[in-house]
Amino acid sequence: MARNMKKDQIIGEYIILTLATIILDIGVYFFKFSNNFSFGGVTGLSVLLAQLLPLRASTLNFIINMALLFFGFLFLGKGFGIKTVYVSVLSSAGLSLLDAFVPMSAPLTNQPVL
Repeated sequence: MARNMKKDQIIGEYIILTLATIILDIGVYFFKFSNNFSFGGVTGLSVLLAQLLPLRASTLNFIINMALLFFGFLFLGKGFGIKTVYVSVLSSAGLSLLDAFVPMSAPLTNQPVL
């Protein structure tokens, strides 16, 4: 019985992580990426590099996150955290999916009406 509770707790944690990541990605994609807002971390660096390189911010976000995860495992070991890997991959994939299925050429207020 205790084993089932632990399994249910882990599933619950991953559901919360997934929902939070989806909300984060929607906010970043529709408000920060489209308005070229300056913000920190990997996402901020991705937006800046996208202005200089022929890659989209979502692609750069994925590449930088994967490089950081690699170095994290290399220097911090396997205990680095599967949840970190899960959220990083999910966030990068979510941004890439939004970029593919809802391409934006301008902020929401400047989008052409179909």
